[in-house]
Amino acid sequence: MNSFVPFGKRLEERLNRARPKLLRCLRGQEDCDYHIKGAAVFNSFTGTVKPAGIWLAEGFIVYAGEQETPGEQVPFPSPMRAQQTCDAAGFLALPGFADAHMHIESTMLIPRQLGRVLALTGTTTIITDPHEIVNVAGEEGLRYMLDSSEDSPIRQINLIPSCVPAAPGLEHSGADWTARKIAEILDWGHPRIGGLAEAMNYLDIINSRERMAAIMEAALQRGAFIQGHCFGLRGRSLSAYVLAGGQSNHESLNSDDVAAAIEAGLQVDIRLTSSLVADQVQDLAAGLAAGRGYAGISACTDDVHIRDILRGGHINRTVRNLADNGIPPQDAVNIASLNVWRSFGVQHAGALAAGYLGDIQLLPLGPAGGAYQALGTRPAGVFVDGKPVVWEGKLVPGPGTSGFAFEKRNTVNLPPQPEEAFRVKPPPSSAEAVNLRTIQYSAPGVINTAGETSLPVKDGALSLEDRPDLAWIKVLNRHGRGTAGTGLLQGYPLAEGAIASTISHDSHNMTVVYRDAAPASQAVNALIECGGGIAYVDGKGALTLLPLPVGGLMSADDPEQVAEQVESVEGAYRAANKTDAPLLNIAIMALPVIPALRMSDLGIVDILAQKIIPLFLSSGR
Repeated sequence: MNSFVPFGKRLEERLNRARPKLLRCLRGQEDCDYHIKGAAVFNSFTGTVKPAGIWLAEGFIVYAGEQETPGEQVPFPSPMRAQQTCDAAGFLALPGFADAHMHIESTMLIPRQLGRVLALTGTTTIITDPHEIVNVAGEEGLRYMLDSSEDSPIRQINLIPSCVPAAPGLEHSGADWTARKIAEILDWGHPRIGGLAEAMNYLDIINSRERMAAIMEAALQRGAFIQGHCFGLRGRSLSAYVLAGGQSNHESLNSDDVAAAIEAGLQVDIRLTSSLVADQVQDLAAGLAAGRGYAGISACTDDVHIRDILRGGHINRTVRNLADNGIPPQDAVNIASLNVWRSFGVQHAGALAAGYLGDIQLLPLGPAGGAYQALGTRPAGVFVDGKPVVWEGKLVPGPGTSGFAFEKRNTVNLPPQPEEAFRVKPPPSSAEAVNLRTIQYSAPGVINTAGETSLPVKDGALSLEDRPDLAWIKVLNRHGRGTAGTGLLQGYPLAEGAIASTISHDSHNMTVVYRDAAPASQAVNALIECGGGIAYVDGKGALTLLPLPVGGLMSADDPEQVAEQVESVEGAYRAANKTDAPLLNIAIMALPVIPALRMSDLGIVDILAQKIIPLFLSSGR
């Protein structure tokens, strides 16, 4: 018997249980828990701001308005009361922001640490896809994410990864989840499991191939939310994805993609990641004009580093960016609150009105006509589920959680790698030069195409000498399989040394980009020893390390310390290569669901053809 209950239904059931008390509080017959006094309150439905009080009880908003309303038909004899009053004069009250789609692991922090950081930015809910850790550690990884976020100051809703691995037959990961396993986990009935995470093997979904068709059906039978993920689809293929169950898409690369998704009825999750640049955001925002209003648009971050959150913000940064790119601030706020919840099938959340979840943030109020002046800044106060978690810009102390055993386990199951493992040998009976396939790298975009080149053989291996435009890429399985794939990048911004990472979406094998074998061996072995992370070794053998020992993806250290380590790696890379470090782009080089060419531990993957293709084309003369 199916026992999955959608989050929206759980919330409605909770609200129904609370209604009698909320009504007593409204009539003045019982005390509310909190009264937020004197704020200018944003109304999500009218887009207006006006002075009002907000009363809270049982985690819900009892009332948002003035005690006395002129001309009220049924005045109550008793005033509303509250056990605690919070003075919010001079502040703008907004709904707490929600992230429609993110990977906690990409922040490089464990869930309980991330929750503390995000609360300070005004984010009160994240809808997270833990497929990074699940591809590493399976069910153990999912249970860790649920347990570690139990006492988070913000709400963390986990979706069940749909693609473990992302591309079966084209890569190996640390787990293999079929439709039966996903159905089993949905039926755990866990209150913070909210549906099926991004269904990103969209080619199999469109063509109703058995594995993904069964996974989609398991979610559809349970009435679960199905988060989408598709690239560049149009016409019948886009409609096929919608008919198969996809409900949203965060993979719009340009304004045309945004417009096509809106026309097809998909919810568009507009994202601001660590890899997007200003002109891309402007282009995406321009595509929003295809909709009538902005109800079909939600905010998400997908993949964002802790350094970027600490320096620039989280969803508040997205809201500010949208407003700066011509979206009315009232609509930008709804895109980051009400719209997220509605797209997730939840009615009573994301607005400051009676019966809605008590998720509230307080921003400094600008001068006359400038109510939204503080958008993008940190709030002075934040309420989650009707309770303050931030006050006067600081976290309100909450229950602490000790560490978990999983945080101590080294998940890099890979023996030390000698230099010889990174020397690329020519095929048998090769001539003095060899023709090879190249992957044309083009940052910051994500579409890589094929090319060809010829390399000489020197001392028994192919040589990149006199070819500064080229670099080797190798993906080594770190889950005990012993497999490894090698490719050749053209245009990757590496002048010297090697950069290695166990953040390697989504199977999170060991990926290393290098020109010479010695630094590649050194970088990879450093990560094997510390349990994963990112390592850069320059041309002189100097190692800079960002250790991420929790699943090879996250750290339990202080967030500022992790951010400093990110900057150290980026600084070392920048100093040696005279360009910014493409930390996120090396991660998605091994994601074999993004066209056209990617790498896996099995070799070069032709995404559209869904097959492994050879590195070597033919021997030269």
